[in-house]
Parts: sequence; structure tokens; C-alpha cells
Amino acid sequence: WSLKYSLWPYYIIDKSMGPIEALKASGVATYGHKWSLLVFGFVLLLLNLVGLVLLGVGLFVTSPVSLLAIAYVYRKLESPSVVTSAGVGL
Repeated sequence: WSLKYSLWPYYIIDKSMGPIEALKASGVATYGHKWSLLVFGFVLLLLNLVGLVLLGVGLFVTSPVSLLAIAYVYRKLESPSVVTSAGVGL
């Protein structure tokens, strides 16, 4: 459920949705991408652990990079896919 509803704050901020509507939109956007999001979250976790190991100072770099990466994923999932005449997205 945390993967399915992980993008709700972005919908509230970007689309000015209410909380329930944002949760539903997040569920729709992440549908079919759960494994990719799980791997992505694991990579971000490892990245932040490396920042923590570097005496915590590395978190000043890895935390903002992680937040930007999550925003990038939101934008990618939110963008409409291009559909060809065969009905296959590019």
C-alpha cells in the first residue's frame, strides 16, 4: 500500500486535489509499476545509507537528490504515454 499511495503529496501540491482524490490518483498512476517502484525505493534507501555512513554529512547531498528523483518519477508516471496506431505505448 505504501508504494501504491506514495505519490499522494505530489497530487495535492501539483494538481490541488483533496486527500482522498490524491490517494486515488496515486493508486491509478502507480498501477502496473509496483516492482519498478520497489527497486527504485531500495536504490534510494541504499543511496541514503551511504550518505549516513559518511558521518551523516553525505545526507546533505543524498536527501535532496532522493527528493528530486521521486519528483522525477512522479512526472514520468503522470505524463501521458504516446500511443501509436497499433495501440502500443512508446
